[in-house]
Parts: sequence; C-alpha cells; structure tokens
Amino acid sequence: MSTAALVLLVLGATIVVFALDRLRVDVVALLSLLALLAVGALSTEEALAGLSAPITVMIAALFVVGEGLTHTGVAARLSGMVAGWVRRDERLLLPALMVLAAALSALMSSTGTVAVMLPVAIGLARRVGRSPSSLLMPMAFAAQLGGLLTLIGTPPNLVASRSLREATGAGLGFFDLTPYGAVALAAGILLLAFGGRWLLPPDRERDQEPSAEPSMRDLARVFELDRRIRMGEITPDSPFAGRRAVDVGARRHHGVSILALIRRPGELFRLPRVLAVEPHTRFEPGDRLLVKGAEEKVAGFLRAGALVATPFDSERAAAQRVIFEVSLVEVLVAPQSRLIGRTVREAAVHQRFGVNVVAVRRRGRVLEGAVSGIRLEFGDSLLVVGTWDRIEELGRDRLNFIVTARASEEPDRLPGASRAPWALAVVVAMLALMVFSDLDLVWLVVGAALAMVLGGAVELRAVYRVIHWPSLVMIAAMLPAATALEGSGALELLVGGLDSALGGAPFAVALLALMLVTSLLSQVISNTATAVLLAPLAVELAVRLGLEPEPLVLGVAIAASTAFATPVASPVNALVLGPGGYRFGDFLRAGVALQVLVLALAGGLLVWIWS
Repeated sequence: MSTAALVLLVLGATIVVFALDRLRVDVVALLSLLALLAVGALSTEEALAGLSAPITVMIAALFVVGEGLTHTGVAARLSGMVAGWVRRDERLLLPALMVLAAALSALMSSTGTVAVMLPVAIGLARRVGRSPSSLLMPMAFAAQLGGLLTLIGTPPNLVASRSLREATGAGLGFFDLTPYGAVALAAGILLLAFGGRWLLPPDRERDQEPSAEPSMRDLARVFELDRRIRMGEITPDSPFAGRRAVDVGARRHHGVSILALIRRPGELFRLPRVLAVEPHTRFEPGDRLLVKGAEEKVAGFLRAGALVATPFDSERAAAQRVIFEVSLVEVLVAPQSRLIGRTVREAAVHQRFGVNVVAVRRRGRVLEGAVSGIRLEFGDSLLVVGTWDRIEELGRDRLNFIVTARASEEPDRLPGASRAPWALAVVVAMLALMVFSDLDLVWLVVGAALAMVLGGAVELRAVYRVIHWPSLVMIAAMLPAATALEGSGALELLVGGLDSALGGAPFAVALLALMLVTSLLSQVISNTATAVLLAPLAVELAVRLGLEPEPLVLGVAIAASTAFATPVASPVNALVLGPGGYRFGDFLRAGVALQVLVLALAGGLLVWIWS
C-alpha cells in the first residue's frame, strides 16, 4: 500500500475516533501523529514542528489574555450590564445576550465566554419569568458565531490564515472575516428571535432551579439539605470539646462529614459565625456542628460525641443574623473535565481545594447515597461548601468546574478587580496594534499575555493552569497532518477526487461544496481539527481549479464555526446541555436551521464579493 493511501487511512481512522468521543482529543491527536510517523509520512522534525508553530504559541497566549478579562471581572461586568439593558423590555433579552456573547467571543474563547455568561443568563431568565432553555442555546450559538468577528476569535480562523500565508505569503487580516461573521450573527439573532417559538424547545423548568444569585437557603432547598443534614451541639461534657477536627476524625472514624460549624459569640454585641472546619479547628462547648452522612452513621457520631442533636432548618438558619465565613456554591462538571468517570472521593476535591462536596444533582434530581461514592458525569451539578478563598480557588480551575450559582450572602470578592482598567487597556492596545501596525500577531499576543501577568491582571501561578492543554496539544499534534498529506501525495489524491467530482463546476459550486463538507465534518470532530485537515485542501483545490485561494479558505473557516447540530459538536453546546435541560433533538432542530442559514448567507456573500 502506498504512503499516500496509508496517510488517508490514518486520517480517516482519526476522524472516526474523534467522532466516537471515547478518548480525549489530545490523546487521539497524539496517536494519529505516532501513526503518521510509523508509516513514514513524517520525519521526527516534521512531527515536532507543531510545538513551535506560531499558531500554537498564539493560542496558548490567548488563553492567558482571556483569563485577564475573567480574573479582573471585566467579562462579568460586561455580562452584568445586560440586566440593565433589558430590565424594561423583555423582547431585548435574547438579542442582547446573543450580541454580548458574540462580542466577548471575538476576544476570548467561546467556551470561556459561555462559562462566564452562564450564571448571568440563568439569573436573567429567572428575573423575567422565563426558562433558561429559551436563552442558553441561542447564547451558545452566538458565542460560536462571535468567533468569526475577528481573526483571533477562534482557532480555525488562525489555522486558515496559516494555510493561506504558506500558499500566498499573506494571511488573513484581523477583520477579513468580520463582514461574514456580522451577517451570520445578524441572521442567527433574527432567526432565533422570531422563529424561536418553533425552533427552540418549550420552556423546561427544572424543578427548584436556583437563580444566578440564590441565597444559601435557596441552594439548601434545591439540594434538599434540610433532610440530609443533622445538627449537633457540643456540650461541656462532650469528649469532642477542646479537641481538633483531625483528632476527632469524623470521616475517618465515623464515616460522616462535618460541613461547617456555628460558633456562638464570645463577646457582647457580636454575632454568631458560620465557620469552615479545617483539620486544625478546635471544637468548643456550644459549637453546633452541621453533619452529613448515612443516617445510622450520623446517629453513631452524635452518640460518640455526646452531642445534643437538633434538626437542621435552612429557613430558620437563614433568618438568623450571623457572620458567614463559609459559602455555598453550585458548580458544573465541565465538558472536558479530567474528573468525569471518577468518584467524588477519587476526584479528591476536598484534598485539592479544601472544600466539601455536599450533594450532587443529575438532570434535576438529587442523587441518593454517600456523596463520596458517586461517579461524576458531565453536566452534574455539585453543591460545594467552603471558605470564600477556597471557593475562589476552585472557580479558577475552569478545566474541571464551572461556577453556575454563588450564594448571595457571599460578597463580591474578585481578587483581581482592582486591575480591571489595566486588563481592558492591554486588550485595547493589542487590538489597536493588530489593526494599525505590521507587527507579527504572535508577538503581539504574547506581549499582551505578559502584560496581563506583569500588571497583576493574571496571577503568575495561574498562567499554566488557565491554558487548556488538551486543545493546545491537539492542535500541535494535528498540524503536521497537513505536511503528511502534502508530502505523501495524499492531498493531491483528495484534490483530484474533488476536482473530478465537481467536474469543472463554477466557483460558486466548488465553494459551497467545500463549505458543506467542512460543516458536516465539524459536527462530529473538533472544529479546529476540521480546519487543520481542510484548509490545506482548500488551497490546493483552488490551485487545481484556477481560483483565488482566499475565498475557499475563508469558506472553510466560516463553515468550521457552524457546529450547531448536536450537543457534542462543540464544548460550548455541551456546557449548556444540562443547565438548559436540552435533549439531542433540540440541537438538531434549531442547529440545522441555523447551520443552513449561515452557510447560505455567508457562502452567498463570498460568491458575491469574489465573483
């Protein structure tokens, strides 16, 4: 079998494994790279070239720039402005959310955009009496379309620009995609605003769903804590009095968790405090412990400590004036979390972040049994209790968790809020230099990332954590596939097949056929991987047909951002699947309609401009 045929076989198998979604994308890409090395389609130097490619460095730096906008609260503040815009006119809610999602996505990743806006959108839906299902899917679609507004909006744009630069010496300009993205976004807003009643699912109100700013009582009610938690007061004669939590060993010796304790004030005019229980916390007489576990184990723990047992009443607790030094927060298991498939115990959330997972909800239902033994799935909602600082640390691990609801008793404690003007200035300067200077884009983005760190908008220790390494490794490992396609002659075979199939078809037919293939492929594999495979093919096809390569490359970039039709087509779709209560058919109905509209309008605009 020829090398060209082996390369096509390897890449075909890669697409199938991507579509099966059994392995993580970076693992699939690395296996594909090793296979291309094994069949002799790549040398070692060619296989490693993706690690030093400018696009790889640029995308890594863009993750840091996006973290600057999130860490300083710039993105959240922009999202919060929507509440003021739509307060008096509910009809503006959906268009305003879509416009803001697209605007943020033009500067940061679409996944990051939706993660920031998810709690805001849920809260806005609650305020106007609508179900989140009427807003979250349009917001996710708008975030994908927003990637077409600028060159840096989404990795497929950068991949397409790289292929064009290698072929012609000039890549895409910063705003070359903007007209097509603006048309696609406007069409999407109009389609979903006026046709939403037929395309979007009916309101699916998940029982007792919290708002974006629930009280602790609200969260306790949603996760049914009143019947899952017992409260025991330490008496002066209790064997636990004066002992540290680590010595009592509630989890180790008794199989229960102490979620928090309520400590009475020691001075006049002071209020009771709700404290986190750390290993060194020393219990005092009068402390009331909030204990969770199997009923018989909790009863045994209360007996062992001679504790005075009382029922836990979240409504009564919320009505009392206390100082909260702990908070409740609801987090969503992210779509590419490393914790999917692990139990809560194996995930070691308590050991890593110092917080406790109190309860788990799946598809609107609180799961029974010991929380530590629950095996996590994507979309699970976890109720977490811990100190504000520990919860902030958990929230920064956006690879694994997305904060969807914080208790309103928790103050706004954005650690980088004071650096918000600096973060905004850095982004404005970066964009201005991209538009008005001839400096290389990669160094502009790297410079902006460094400015974010040096200016305090991004913590130095967070730099490597905020980079989404699976995506970056996947890009670096898939880039050499283009070299293998070209060097082995496989690209020539593919282009020849397309040339024969098109039969000398005019430019419009060739462009729309390529866009259709790209769009269909993006429904089952990563849009970045789709662009990596098809952007070089678009250049070669243009040469074979005697056409300008730029419109075909633009067509690939646009079509790669139309992953609307399934909940697994994009991490953005997957993020809103659980909170919106969506089903597979919901994405198929609305997504295909939007997909066809965007391809028709953007493709038609390309034909009109380039014919």
